[in-house]
This record gives sequence, structure tokens and C-alpha cells, in this order.
Amino acid sequence: MMYCEPAASREESESPGPGTGGRTQGEDTMNIDEMLHLLKKGNYRERTQAAADLGKTGVPGVAPDLLDALKDEDVGVRDNAAFALAELRITAAVPDLVRLLEDPGKLVRKTAAKALGILRAREAVPALIRSLKDPSYMVRKNVVRSLGQIGGSDAYEALHAIAGDEGQEELLTQKAREALKGFRIS
Repeated sequence: MMYCEPAASREESESPGPGTGGRTQGEDTMNIDEMLHLLKKGNYRERTQAAADLGKTGVPGVAPDLLDALKDEDVGVRDNAAFALAELRITAAVPDLVRLLEDPGKLVRKTAAKALGILRAREAVPALIRSLKDPSYMVRKNVVRSLGQIGGSDAYEALHAIAGDEGQEELLTQKAREALKGFRIS
């Protein structure tokens, strides 16, 4: 069995990363408390925004609240919470993100796939490979990207199969070929 590793220059995340915006530590703490309150008690728009904002704080201590938000009734909240966990590099979220690959919301499934790639979650590769059959192109495209980010022989074999499958959508085949270019085979 060959071992495949993704290129070191792969994009980690599309987010700009945590920032303080010039706030002092006391202000950050107060704002985080407010965000946590809105995440739990706000209307769906406030909960959705709070989940997104918490991912930008750089504070891993908000992870339990974001993990709870993955069960929210609103697709936007689940979507933003999944990405926030990836932004914060919370690897303990991997099992929950894998479960979200079967969420009824295609936006949530797409973000779960993307988050697993950001986290380089090797244990998620079998579930990601299964998600290559997702009915949504948006989900499949993010699965291909994440398999390229994660690497490993199983991911390589799945991407190689897609890249050579003339029956696949041309854009997905192209994405698989791009992902394969980043592999180092040893």
C-alpha cells in the first residue's frame, strides 16, 4: 500500500483568522459572553451570527457551546457552528462533523466536509469517501477538496478513481485532478 501526503502549501481555511479588532481582553470576554448568550437564546439570525462570530474569536473554550449548536434546528446555525469549530481547530469535533455529513441540509453537509479537510481528519476519510455519492455537487466538490487536504492512500485511490471516471461530472473530475497534483507519494 502506498502512502500519500498532501502538499504542505494547501490552503488551511478561507477565513482570515482570529483578530481582536483593537478590543482589550476584558472587552473580548464580555463580547464572547454576549455571543454565547445569543447562540443559546437569540432568534435564528442572532444564533447564526453568533456561531460565525465565535469561530473568529480564537477562543477554544467556546467549543462545547458550538458543539451543542451543531444540533440546532436551524440549518444556518449548524452550518456556521461547523465552520467555527474548524476555524478554532477543534479536533474533538471530528465525530460530530462526520455525523453532519448526513445532515438533511446540503449546506451543512458541504461545510462539514470542508471542516474535516481543514482539520486534516484522517479518521473521517471513509465517511468522506461515502459522501462522494452525495446528491449535491456542492457537497461532492468539498469532499474532493478535503480528501486532497487530508491525504493518505485511501483518499488518493478515491480521487484517482474520480479523476479517471469519464462518467463523472467534468468539474468534479477536474477538482479531483487538481487535488491529486498536491499529493506526494512515498
